[in-house]
Amino acid sequence: VKKAYAGKRQIVWKEVLAGEKAFKATQNWLPEETLTAFKQYLVGIKGPLTTPTG
Repeated sequence: VKKAYAGKRQIVWKEVLAGEKAFKATQNWLPEETLTAFKQYLVGIKGPLTTPTG
């Protein structure tokens, strides 16, 4: 990105909670704050998530 835009643009990483990590922290698998962040920033890259069993 830096090279393609001659240093005028950059990537800023922002972690938002989802899945097991979110549930442990908020008792919600997909917190409203996460949904709001995706709407605000328009781009998201998902990493691995744990699927609940049962």
